[in-house]
Amino acid sequence: MISHTFLLLFTGAFVDAAGTVLIKNGLNNNSSTYLIGGVSCYLVSILFLIFGLKSKSILETTTVFIILNVMLIAAANHFVFGEILRPKDYVALFLGLISMLILES
Repeated sequence: MISHTFLLLFTGAFVDAAGTVLIKNGLNNNSSTYLIGGVSCYLVSILFLIFGLKSKSILETTTVFIILNVMLIAAANHFVFGEILRPKDYVALFLGLISMLILES
Protein backbone atom coordinates (compact mmCIF):
# COMPACT_ATOMS: atom_id res chain seq x y z
CA MET A 1 0.00 0.00 0.00
CA ILE A 2 1.21 3.51 -0.78
CA SER A 3 1.95 5.55 2.32
CA HIS A 4 0.69 9.06 3.00
CA THR A 5 4.27 10.33 3.07
CA PHE A 6 5.02 8.81 -0.34
CA LEU A 7 1.96 10.56 -1.80
CA LEU A 8 3.16 13.87 -0.33
CA LEU A 9 6.62 13.36 -1.80
CA PHE A 10 5.25 12.30 -5.18
CA THR A 11 3.01 15.36 -5.31
CA GLY A 12 5.91 17.61 -4.32
CA ALA A 13 8.20 16.04 -6.91
CA PHE A 14 5.50 16.39 -9.57
CA VAL A 15 5.02 20.08 -8.79
CA ASP A 16 8.81 20.54 -8.74
CA ALA A 17 9.15 18.83 -12.14
CA ALA A 18 6.38 21.06 -13.50
CA GLY A 19 8.36 24.04 -12.23
CA THR A 20 11.46 22.81 -14.03
CA VAL A 21 9.51 22.46 -17.28
CA LEU A 22 8.08 25.97 -16.85
CA ILE A 23 11.52 27.43 -16.21
CA LYS A 24 13.04 25.67 -19.23
CA ASN A 25 10.15 26.85 -21.37
CA GLY A 26 10.59 30.37 -20.02
CA LEU A 27 14.29 30.34 -20.84
CA ASN A 28 13.66 28.96 -24.34
CA ASN A 29 10.99 31.59 -25.05
CA ASN A 30 12.48 34.46 -23.03
CA SER A 31 9.31 34.68 -20.95
CA SER A 32 9.40 35.94 -17.38
CA THR A 33 5.86 34.63 -16.81
CA TYR A 34 7.02 31.03 -17.18
CA LEU A 35 10.05 31.74 -14.97
CA ILE A 36 7.90 33.17 -12.19
CA GLY A 37 5.50 30.23 -12.51
CA GLY A 38 8.39 27.77 -12.29
CA VAL A 39 9.86 29.38 -9.19
CA SER A 40 6.38 29.42 -7.62
CA CYS A 41 6.12 25.68 -8.29
CA TYR A 42 9.49 25.20 -6.59
CA LEU A 43 8.24 26.99 -3.48
CA VAL A 44 5.06 24.89 -3.33
CA SER A 45 7.02 21.66 -3.85
CA ILE A 46 9.22 22.46 -0.85
CA LEU A 47 6.09 22.60 1.31
CA PHE A 48 5.29 19.01 0.37
CA LEU A 49 8.87 18.01 1.21
CA ILE A 50 8.57 19.72 4.61
CA PHE A 51 5.37 17.84 5.41
CA GLY A 52 7.07 14.61 4.31
CA LEU A 53 9.85 15.25 6.81
CA LYS A 54 7.36 14.97 9.67
CA SER A 55 7.13 11.20 9.46
CA LYS A 56 10.42 9.99 7.97
CA SER A 57 14.11 10.68 8.33
CA ILE A 58 15.81 13.36 6.28
CA LEU A 59 17.78 10.71 4.38
CA GLU A 60 14.72 8.74 3.32
CA THR A 61 12.58 11.76 2.54
CA THR A 62 15.07 13.71 0.46
CA THR A 63 16.31 10.62 -1.38
CA VAL A 64 12.82 9.57 -2.42
CA PHE A 65 11.91 13.16 -3.34
CA ILE A 66 15.02 13.63 -5.49
CA ILE A 67 14.69 10.27 -7.26
CA LEU A 68 11.01 10.90 -8.03
CA ASN A 69 11.89 14.38 -9.23
CA VAL A 70 14.62 13.12 -11.58
CA MET A 71 12.32 10.44 -13.00
CA LEU A 72 9.49 12.91 -13.60
CA ILE A 73 11.82 15.49 -15.16
CA ALA A 74 13.26 12.84 -17.48
CA ALA A 75 9.75 11.86 -18.58
CA ALA A 76 8.70 15.49 -19.02
CA ASN A 77 11.80 16.34 -21.04
CA HIS A 78 11.14 13.36 -23.29
CA PHE A 79 7.45 14.05 -23.87
CA VAL A 80 7.36 17.86 -23.73
CA PHE A 81 10.69 18.82 -25.30
CA GLY A 82 11.38 15.67 -27.34
CA GLU A 83 14.71 14.94 -25.67
CA ILE A 84 15.90 11.41 -26.31
CA LEU A 85 16.83 9.19 -23.38
CA ARG A 86 19.95 7.13 -23.95
CA PRO A 87 20.29 3.53 -22.75
CA LYS A 88 22.45 4.61 -19.81
CA ASP A 89 19.71 7.07 -18.80
CA TYR A 90 17.23 4.19 -18.60
CA VAL A 91 19.69 2.20 -16.49
CA ALA A 92 20.18 5.15 -14.13
CA LEU A 93 16.41 5.66 -13.80
CA PHE A 94 15.91 1.95 -13.13
CA LEU A 95 18.59 1.97 -10.41
CA GLY A 96 16.96 5.05 -8.89
CA LEU A 97 13.62 3.26 -8.85
CA ILE A 98 15.17 0.22 -7.16
CA SER A 99 16.85 2.36 -4.48
CA MET A 100 13.60 4.22 -3.85
CA LEU A 101 11.69 0.94 -3.47
CA ILE A 102 14.31 -0.31 -1.00
CA LEU A 103 13.99 2.86 1.06
CA GLU A 104 10.19 2.66 1.04
CA SER A 105 10.06 -1.00 2.11
